[in-house]
Amino acid sequence: MELQIHVRRARAFLFHSLSLGSASLDADALELRVQCTIKGELRSSGSGKRGNAKSKNADGYIWRQDSGVIKWYLTTKELKALKSKAPTLKLYVFGIGDEVHSLGWFFMDLRTPDTALRWIKLVNSKYSGEIHVSSQLRKAPSFPSIPPPPPQQHDLPVVPPTTTGEDDCLDIGDHPDAIYVLSIVVEGATHMGPMVEALLKRCSPLELHAILAKGFWLSYSIFDVVVQTDVFHTLDVAGFDVIRDSFRLKSSLPALAALFTDMAVLPIFLCTVDRILCRTEIPR
Repeated sequence: MELQIHVRRARAFLFHSLSLGSASLDADALELRVQCTIKGELRSSGSGKRGNAKSKNADGYIWRQDSGVIKWYLTTKELKALKSKAPTLKLYVFGIGDEVHSLGWFFMDLRTPDTALRWIKLVNSKYSGEIHVSSQLRKAPSFPSIPPPPPQQHDLPVVPPTTTGEDDCLDIGDHPDAIYVLSIVVEGATHMGPMVEALLKRCSPLELHAILAKGFWLSYSIFDVVVQTDVFHTLDVAGFDVIRDSFRLKSSLPALAALFTDMAVLPIFLCTVDRILCRTEIPR
C-alpha cells in the first residue's frame, strides 16, 4: 500500500510578533518543509515557497505541483500494526533560511488515512501557523521488494515509548524500575562528497546553485523527535556546532534491551534544499 500525505499551503504565521517571546523572522527569506517518520523511515516534503505578492496566497506559502507529497510504502501487515500500536503521525514543520527554525508540528491519524483537504493548526509553535493538507491510502502501483528483517534474538515484547507527565520521561515497558538518560551526540562529519557526487552531477545548474546557496545539514529522528544540525556548506569537513540531545527514559534494563534490539540502527540523513541526499546508519 502507498500512504500519501499532500501538503498544499501554509498560512497565518506571526513571524514579526515579538510579544510571543521569539525572534522576528523574515518570511520572504524562508522556505518551509514538512517531515515525518514512519517505521524509522524519515520522509520530507519539498520546499513551500512564499506566495506571489499579487496572488491571493501572498501572506502564505505554496507547495507547487507534487513538491508537497510525502510517501511511504507499507504492507497490509505493517499498516495494521501501525493502526493498532502507533496510529498518530506527528509531522514537523521547519522554516529554512540562513538557519533552520522549528515551526511546530501537527498530527494525522492512520485510522482515517483518507482525508480531504483541510486546515490544521500547528502545535507548540512560537509563530502560530496553519497547514493545508490531505492524505490518502491506495494500492501501490509497484511495491519494492524488501527482504524480511532478521529474526529477533529476544522474546520480550517491544513496547513503543509513550510520554508520561513525571519528569518529562518516556515510559518504555510495563514494569519500569528506574530513570535512564540516553544521550546522542553528533560531533562532526567528513568526506561526504563521494557519497553524493554522482547525484549532484545529475542536478540542473539551477538546482545545484540552490543547493550550494542553502547548504547541507544532518538529521535524525528518534522517539518522534526530529533533530538537525546547523547548516554547513562544505562536504569535506562539516562546520557545525556539536549537538547533544538527551532523552529521559522511565524503564527497565530488559525493556530497553528489547527496544534497542528492535531498533537495530539509527539512520542519519544528509539533507539539502528540497531533498534527502543520502543516509548512513549508526549501529545500536
